[in-house]
Amino acid sequence: MRVLFSIGTTFVLAISLIPSSAFSSRRVGNGGNVVVCTKDGTSVENADPSKLSISTLDIYEARGLNKSYQLDLGKPDLSVDAKIEIFLRRLDGISGARAAFYRQVYQSFKTQGLTQDEDFPTIADYGKLAVDLPANCAIKQMAIQFFSPFQMNVRKILVNGHYRPYISNDEMAALYIHELVTSEAAEWGATSSASFRPFVAFLASTKLASISDEAFIRETLAAGLMSYECHGFTFLYDPSLSGHQEPIFQNGTLIEGTIFPGTLLHARSRLGTENMFGIRDRMKFYPSGAVHEVILSKPEMINFDNAKPFPAQSGDRVVFAEDGSVDAIYMVDHPGDGTQK
Repeated sequence: MRVLFSIGTTFVLAISLIPSSAFSSRRVGNGGNVVVCTKDGTSVENADPSKLSISTLDIYEARGLNKSYQLDLGKPDLSVDAKIEIFLRRLDGISGARAAFYRQVYQSFKTQGLTQDEDFPTIADYGKLAVDLPANCAIKQMAIQFFSPFQMNVRKILVNGHYRPYISNDEMAALYIHELVTSEAAEWGATSSASFRPFVAFLASTKLASISDEAFIRETLAAGLMSYECHGFTFLYDPSLSGHQEPIFQNGTLIEGTIFPGTLLHARSRLGTENMFGIRDRMKFYPSGAVHEVILSKPEMINFDNAKPFPAQSGDRVVFAEDGSVDAIYMVDHPGDGTQK
């Protein structure tokens, strides 16, 4: 397992993990595709690129499906960098760790990016298309993402210089967003972009700035990205693993999810004594977002009210009052629901 991103506040420290096998290949994927169309209905092949309309495949499909994801990354005359920053700031408001990870990857693209003047051959590994292409349109390879053979985990991107002068900054920024999502999705085992292209179109729209936690998490999981953030913690949903039930929501707020292994919880007793302990499996929250219940991942000495530190064991359930103090401990080695201490 490998750290993808981590988050920390004064209350919690959560560590996110991804499969280390994701880094066994030096190539992330085929890269970003665009839909190139002639304006006069003729064939794309051998057409003058200055007379073509060019859209990222993600945005083209979203428009064809009449999704309400309107591409909006600021004023048209803004630079690609400025548009990416608008996207990252929106994302930071609901998934700060993912935004930090994407920002790091984008900086790598900027410093390690290359442009190839000639056209790229198109490899049809983009999966099933959600819409039909008219005869005057074709899918073209616009970018290839890969790892540097000399620098471990340094991502590079190769951009198609044949079409680059003729694609708008909005569409180019959307293509980079596609590449950022690709850098994460490939590490969860994605072999084509079909599952996450709708997510890219969503990320490039204003909907990102005003979406509930539940809606964002469901969009994330539908894209095949198995980690999500909420309440300052990072969670995992992998249907292939036992115990990884779907997240549970109440009025758009997460109230139960499967926490990443290795997460540390920082809490306090009613007397103000600090506790720091490892947690695992399912984690519950109050509707306010305050921690309600956790399961210990290893034996811990927990300060509880005015008594001596209590020797809790791995698997014991710790229940919190809504003010964050330890309220009860249920021991799993007793019959029934456990013994409250």
